[in-house]
Amino acid sequence: MKQTENKIKRAFTNITPDILETVVSDSAIQKGTVMYVKQKRRLPVVLVAVAAAFVMLFGVFAGVLAYMGNNAVASVVSIDVNPSIEIKLNRKDVVVDIKALNEDGQKIIGNMDLTGTKIEVALNALIGSMITGGYIDELANSVLVSVDNGNADKNAALREKLNAIISGLITTENAEGAVIALQIDKNDTDSATLADKLGISLGKAQLILSLCANNAKYDPESLAKLGINELSLLLQEIGAELKGEFVGSASDKAYIGVEKAKAAALEYAKVSKDLVEGNIKAEFEHDDGMMVYEVEFVAEGVRYEIEVNAVTGDIVSCEKKVKDVLITGQTQKFITEEELKDIISAYCPERQEWNGFEYNFQYDDGVLIYEAEVSYKGVEYEFEVNAKTGEVISVESDRYYHYEDNSSGNSEENGLITKEQALKKVLDRAGLAEDDISRLNIELDHDDNVWKYEIEFISGRYEYEAEINADTGEIISYERDTDD
Repeated sequence: MKQTENKIKRAFTNITPDILETVVSDSAIQKGTVMYVKQKRRLPVVLVAVAAAFVMLFGVFAGVLAYMGNNAVASVVSIDVNPSIEIKLNRKDVVVDIKALNEDGQKIIGNMDLTGTKIEVALNALIGSMITGGYIDELANSVLVSVDNGNADKNAALREKLNAIISGLITTENAEGAVIALQIDKNDTDSATLADKLGISLGKAQLILSLCANNAKYDPESLAKLGINELSLLLQEIGAELKGEFVGSASDKAYIGVEKAKAAALEYAKVSKDLVEGNIKAEFEHDDGMMVYEVEFVAEGVRYEIEVNAVTGDIVSCEKKVKDVLITGQTQKFITEEELKDIISAYCPERQEWNGFEYNFQYDDGVLIYEAEVSYKGVEYEFEVNAKTGEVISVESDRYYHYEDNSSGNSEENGLITKEQALKKVLDRAGLAEDDISRLNIELDHDDNVWKYEIEFISGRYEYEAEINADTGEIISYERDTDD
């Protein structure tokens, strides 16, 4: 505005003739003589005002153009560590606006006024504040920078520039910094939706969805709670397709490390490293809200999958599976399928009567067992057999009868009394007839190597329960209680 005033003053000065000395001189020489002086024509007052207004308008217009050029947003840059900050730049990479995207970001900005500074200066101040505040150190040395610029060449150039600046600021003699530089895709509606939903930057949302695309068990909401260093470690572990670059190496010094995780898994499994077949595999993962090492190895034909807490070294979970080659009985470490059938034949001798035979391996109290099921003459059998010794651990069998159902097989064929005979035993004991009872239920069960009928019914205000030996017809137990 001051420049505009000076221009107007000069304009008025230039259009006003300076003839004072001439007039005074002529008056002294020709005193008393009448002279006719031809006056110069002055510009009309209106023209003078128009000229002044034009000069003023030109100055204002030039000022507006300069202001718009310096304050128009050309690029939007987001910086994420755990603090998240958004920076708007003009075409000269000068800060136009800066704001925090979360509470930690507000702590970093504090009272700093970085508008009008070059991006180099702003980054120096912000990264320095993060280091001082403990957000960036040797335990967590990763930074995510995302750039939103419509010009692809300018976007790539700005990412490269920011990458170099930040890498230089966070790299120390003891550790190399890690920087993920992303190009923001405005057409990526999934990232935009996730960012709005979780209150995170668009760059962090884009990174999280890239990780989830490579590992189906990852949950975006759970990953959003992690800092950039944890996300960088996961990115290093599984890899992901990024619209940008990842340079440097994320620090894993906050965790026990792969070798200690392997040792913890072997110790828990009580397996000597000498017994491990091949290599021990250990991967850094995120599961149920915690960082873990997933350790896998095979020893003595058993595959172990053990999760180790990446911070404490505690065992989170352990699964054991028998290798497929052993299930088929191709080695002699465990009894074969045919040997298992021979064992079951002692209970169900006529194999042509078997239906639905199946089995699998399971661990029970540290013992590897076969769990086998077979239907034999209307009875469902469940066997547990020691997979190494062939010892029968348990046998369970069930056949269910309902008094109204006459479609069941004849128990006499199995050498057992019929359900009608069992019911008559109980009715005789109770002094009742069939017409006196309701809600009858009869089940044939095999328990402790004894076949028995379990009978329940209601008569009047009493509830009856009884067990009848299905081989002998003997009443094993009999109870009568008031029906509630």
